[in-house]
Parts: sequence; structure tokens; C-alpha cells
Amino acid sequence: MLKASLTVIVATGIVLAGSLRARADTQYSTLTDSSLSPRALIALARQGWFKAQGIPSHDALRSAIANGRIQAEDLVASAIEAGRYPKTALTDDVLLAEITQHLKQGGCGF
Repeated sequence: MLKASLTVIVATGIVLAGSLRARADTQYSTLTDSSLSPRALIALARQGWFKAQGIPSHDALRSAIANGRIQAEDLVASAIEAGRYPKTALTDDVLLAEITQHLKQGGCGF
């Protein structure tokens, strides 16, 4: 009886761990719609998630934003290329305005 109970507990733990991992992967790795908020987009850029698309990270990103080399459209285009936004995001004026506002205000740690 004890062995069967331990087996159930271990199996439940494995299932829960897998479920949490899948939820985290979905939250951070497979976002493909505009549910990625402007703040989250900037935070991912700051962390280096878009380096492959030519977006610098950390202080280099801060400098590029301050100097006007990186703008909202650049971040959105990089997110589209990385599969984090749909292609239509580049024509979403509301999204672009929100990102621009965050960048101007020094949002997300800038």
C-alpha cells in the first residue's frame, strides 16, 4: 500500500512539473499573438531575446533607443521575425503607439 501511494505521489509530481514547464514554455517561447505586452516585448529585448534579429541588449539597447537607432517598429519587426508577434503587428498602430510611449518614458527599466 505504501509503495503504491509513493508511486502515485511521484507520478503526480512528474505530471505537475511537466505541466508547469509546458505553461512556462507557452508563456515565453511560443507567443504568436499580440498578447505579448509592450512592456514584455521591451523586457525581452533588454534581456537579449532579439539579438539574432540585430537588436542589442542591456545598456547597448538603452543607448540605441536614446539615440533613435531602435524604435518601436524595429522591436516589433524583430519580434515578428522571432515568431513572437503575427505579421499584422507591424501595422497595429495602437501597439506601436504603446511601445513608442514606453520607450519615450524610459519604460521597463530604461
